[in-house]
Amino acid sequence: MKKTREIFSKEKPEKVIHLAARAGVRASIANPLLYAQVNVLGTTNILAAASEAGVGQFIFGSSSSVYGNSKRLPFSEDDRCENIISPYGASKRSAEFFVKVASLQTKMKCVILRFFTVYGLRGRPDMAPALFTKAIERGQTLTQFGNGSSSRDYTYIDDIVDGIVKSMGQNLKFAILNLGNSHPVCLSDFIKTCEKVIGKRARVKKTGRMIGDAERTWADITVAKKLLSWEPKTSLSDGLASYYKWQRAEN
Repeated sequence: MKKTREIFSKEKPEKVIHLAARAGVRASIANPLLYAQVNVLGTTNILAAASEAGVGQFIFGSSSSVYGNSKRLPFSEDDRCENIISPYGASKRSAEFFVKVASLQTKMKCVILRFFTVYGLRGRPDMAPALFTKAIERGQTLTQFGNGSSSRDYTYIDDIVDGIVKSMGQNLKFAILNLGNSHPVCLSDFIKTCEKVIGKRARVKKTGRMIGDAERTWADITVAKKLLSWEPKTSLSDGLASYYKWQRAEN
């Protein structure tokens, strides 16, 4: 906490975009304590330092994992989030509560952005876009968890960045906003899209569903459209093509 306060005191930021987190649903099941320490206590630490430094706006990067296996589709911000199924989702929802309290007890204006399966350039190497495209290109076998019917609302990084930037320009005391593509894609179709982008057939090994994996994610972006004049522009095929081009250049 001391080091954080020193940084805020020296830099005197007007706005904070807090994106740092311990990510990954499956890894959180193996080490829930670490996720609580990083995502909950870490966020509380940043909030306290920001408040003391007189920061005007605090933007927090949350996750669609807070919805878990909610039966309300698409996922909307007024969901009570009572169906969380992973320590990661629980840690992000817990952090959201601290952000909400900070908006009530301090002068900071706070915005919570719930990101939906973000992918793209410099994406995490443990996520499906990286694992699947590499496996298909190299002729290796990829692992498909479940029967392929689970779906994700894949959202390209450029669209997410656009939403963050637009959030910075708002004068909202407190708001929760979904940032997602609002077009869920089932796993089997995602693999087919990867095949088309790469121009090779996938070698697929099917196995059982993983504990903690949500059945689907699907963003209702009505609020983001209204408050931010925001909506995604990148289709999955275009986004994966851009990602694959970058990945090949990096390798």
